Amino acid sequence: MTDFFRSSSSHLAKRSDVANACKKHGLQGAVVIVSESEAGAERLTANLRILFGYRAAVRWARRTDDAIDTLNDHPPALVILCEAPPESADAFSSMGALRSAGYCGPIVVVTRDASRNRRQKLKAAGAADVIHSDDADSSRVGEAVEIARLSTVALEPRTD
Repeated sequence: MTDFFRSSSSHLAKRSDVANACKKHGLQGAVVIVSESEAGAERLTANLRILFGYRAAVRWARRTDDAIDTLNDHPPALVILCEAPPESADAFSSMGALRSAGYCGPIVVVTRDASRNRRQKLKAAGAADVIHSDDADSSRVGEAVEIARLSTVALEPRTD
């Protein structure tokens, strides 16, 4: 077997494992995608539909302010922030605004700059996971959702 087929089969196996884990646990609420780009939001929505089907509630917000407006009415289980070009609000200020508005759930950041240093800073600022915008396929999005789910479970108080 060539290396190409071996790497392809391991990638498909990984995608299958992620998809199965997502189907097993499902989403415990809505996902809010904050993206100025409609194409980026549609891509993430399509990946969430692959993982969870059409029963997953996905809402879009163009700006962080729009997402904050919906927090009190329908708190989401997960927020996915798509960081836009530098002239727009960055992920750090968006996460700060969401936290100040009372959102305490997981935040996944999709960004063009996912260097090791930047990833560490975003996680230290409260991101559950960071995805490079070129890697936002169903497998990577599924991993991020699972990481976010596990981080939420770790924060829940124990009832023992």
